[in-house]
Amino acid sequence: MTIKISQSDYYQSMGQSYHLSKNSSIDKTDIICQYPQELGKGYYREIQLREGLELAIENNQLHDDLIVECPERQHLLEFTFQISGSSSDKFVYANAGEYYFYGSGIAPHEQCQTSSKHQNLIVNVHVEPELFCCFIGENKSDIQKQLSYLVRNDNQEYYYCSKGKTTAQMQVALQQILQCPYEKITKKIFLESKILELMALLIEQTQQPKLTKTCSQKFNSEDLERLHYAKEILQRGFENPPSLIELAHQVGLNDYKLKLGFREVFQTTVFGYLQDYRMELAKRLLAERTISVQQVARKVGYAHAGYFSAAFKRKYGVNPKLYQKNHILSA
Repeated sequence: MTIKISQSDYYQSMGQSYHLSKNSSIDKTDIICQYPQELGKGYYREIQLREGLELAIENNQLHDDLIVECPERQHLLEFTFQISGSSSDKFVYANAGEYYFYGSGIAPHEQCQTSSKHQNLIVNVHVEPELFCCFIGENKSDIQKQLSYLVRNDNQEYYYCSKGKTTAQMQVALQQILQCPYEKITKKIFLESKILELMALLIEQTQQPKLTKTCSQKFNSEDLERLHYAKEILQRGFENPPSLIELAHQVGLNDYKLKLGFREVFQTTVFGYLQDYRMELAKRLLAERTISVQQVARKVGYAHAGYFSAAFKRKYGVNPKLYQKNHILSA
């Protein structure tokens, strides 16, 4: 069974236990909310480290899968580590040992789902873009050039990073956060230092210059941002993607530069990238075993299940029905 709830109702249900916990908390900036009994067991801990910087630790075992309906909204910079369990939103499905990273800007309407199969332990950080710029210590124009994909205007859609593997260094910092032995001001200094460490490790993995070291000098920083935007459009509209010409027009590049950019930046063609994204999504849907192969085919944009099966077998060397069956046997 899956429970669906609006974001406002979700916060309201959490807020009922928030007031109870706040009264008994020694540190008013460190609040623990017990999970509503109708949803499951566990807690949500929120630590305000400074104005514009918030650490949240969520530890729960849900009775049923939970979907929170989130409206279009202004979004801060956010990075989330899935330590155990699994969760997903419009763009990312994260298992234990994975992270996802978002920049600031406008977040679209989406459904955020948390699984009830396992206990969920999540560490989440929200950072105001102004504070992030202060942390970086550069002037605004330099940040716009180097990290424009993370700090966007209020009217721009936010940057999102597909999930990544939590590295050994990240795991150490996360365990230090969870087992923090300090109190009051020492605790805040310690936790903030660990968050900055995680932020540095994430940026190192996701920044555009690293992804494009071998990229042709024909592409400037604006071109690179347009290419990443094209990738986002393909991911969000994979069921009914635009043509190459339409995509080039949407991101403000000519079709030649778009094709060349995908080859040099993402090491694939535009169609190849879209195909890989569809196949990865199909593999995840098949492994979940909640819908048929035919339904999976439709969800990833194939009108005919036969074409989907052939494409899946070319990619993974096994037909989708057998892949799904093997996951049922091993579940």
